[in-house]
Order: sequence, then C-alpha cells, then structure tokens
Amino acid sequence: MGAGDLRGSQSYHRATERKRAGSDVIELGDGILGGYSVESIFEDAEFREAMTALIFCASDYVRRVGGIELFRRRGIEVDLVGVQ
Repeated sequence: MGAGDLRGSQSYHRATERKRAGSDVIELGDGILGGYSVESIFEDAEFREAMTALIFCASDYVRRVGGIELFRRRGIEVDLVGVQ
C-alpha cells in the first residue's frame, strides 16, 4: 500500500478534511521500512498536514528507537510510543 492507494479511501478523506469534528485513527500496519511502502504515506504533504498525532508501536526497544529516528529524519515527531 502506498500513498496513492490510501488517497482514495474514506479514512484518508476524513483525516484530511479540516471541517470535520472528531477524530479518525488510521492503522497502517506493518512496515515503515520494506516492501509494504507504508513510509510513502508520510511523504504526502496533505496527509502530514492533517495529522494531529502519531502513535508509533514496535515490539522491542531497538525497533522503537529506530522507528522514532526514521520519523525524525522525515521531520515528523512521534507523540506517543506504544508497545506491542
């Protein structure tokens, strides 16, 4: 799944619609690295602008630290870190 795939979804449209009250949570699943192309979603400027918080989950300390660093390199701060 890439940014183009997500762009047509209802979740994407709700997340990027500024006038809508409430919250939407989009779970991106596996892989900020690798073949799933989840990282391409964060390259979408409209999506990043609409994002108010990023919750990042990883199964161990090394993955959590590495994931946070990958987001920082993109200029994205992680707001909450969860443990799987």
